[in-house]
Amino acid sequence: MNREDRASSRLLIVDDNSANLGVLYNHLDRKGYRVLVAQDGNAVIPLVEDEPPDLILLDVMLPDISGFEICRRLKENPVTRDVPVIFISALASTGDKIEGFRAGGVDYITKPFQQDEVLARVEAHLTIKKQREMLAELNATKDRFFSIIAHDLRGPFTGFLGASRLLEENAEDLEIETLRKIASELHRSAGRGVALLENLLQWAMLQQQLLMPRPAPVHLRSVVEMAIDLFSSAAGEKGVALTCNVHPSHVAHADANMISSAFRNLINNAVKFTPPGGAVSVSSHREGDGVCVAVEDTGVGVSDEDLPYLFRSDRKVQRKGTGGEIGTGLGLVLVAEYVERNAGTINVETVPGTGTTFTVYLPAESSELL
Repeated sequence: MNREDRASSRLLIVDDNSANLGVLYNHLDRKGYRVLVAQDGNAVIPLVEDEPPDLILLDVMLPDISGFEICRRLKENPVTRDVPVIFISALASTGDKIEGFRAGGVDYITKPFQQDEVLARVEAHLTIKKQREMLAELNATKDRFFSIIAHDLRGPFTGFLGASRLLEENAEDLEIETLRKIASELHRSAGRGVALLENLLQWAMLQQQLLMPRPAPVHLRSVVEMAIDLFSSAAGEKGVALTCNVHPSHVAHADANMISSAFRNLINNAVKFTPPGGAVSVSSHREGDGVCVAVEDTGVGVSDEDLPYLFRSDRKVQRKGTGGEIGTGLGLVLVAEYVERNAGTINVETVPGTGTTFTVYLPAESSELL
């Protein structure tokens, strides 16, 4: 593992022997790991529940509770069950080792231990843990991809087929107003299908690292004005006021296409979930070495249940808009990916029934900071 990977990994050593604790702490700390220590076995569970470490080195013979029992409790807790536990113990019999593995441990090191051996095993199990997390993420991406293909694409095409069949079978008998309504439905269905396919293809390219950012000066007011112009018709039909208060001097250092797509999705989302007579406004302000752009609406807000999953691909958050609009379920996932790929961050504040504000932070163009 490189030093950056080690610096991002948190280890917990649990041992009542101060000498052993000190040796392990000093060795792992020198290698660049962030190391926590505990000598009280009963303190382990509450300690790791708030912020689970990446790996635990656990002594078996603790005065207050067995290390085996601690491990069993960790594995029964959904918050900590995926944290790898390596036992370090003077108990060296085959039976002790088997009990350690049955308790949920991933490895067993006998005392006296070699520091380099401990380091090698720690790094091996951290690598395995990281690979498992990557595999889980890939599986979630694959499941999401097939879910969209199998389910989400069916909606637009079902509407399109139904309207086109009606037109084919009854064209000669339909009045002009009815024909206009069918044509409008065909247009909406085609638009939903194209939007979904575009988001799906962009998302797939991001996952395969085929869509890489090319940072350059991005004049944020122009980007936002183009997005507002794109959705002004939809907003007008709903009676939603769209305003741009982005300062003309605010210039980000980012990929123009990615950032344009991000704000198109955010503004489209805001219009979709704002009821007739509401308002959507986009504003900006400087913050440190960057620029913040806030997309604020007076819409229906986001429920506490859905809020943690807005930017995640492993669980779909999809609702109909206030005018019956149907989303792709990928818009905000793409927004988060685009912003993060451009060294930015995105935050959301929402009050159900009152409105939502998405705030995007992007690094400013260096010339703007002089």
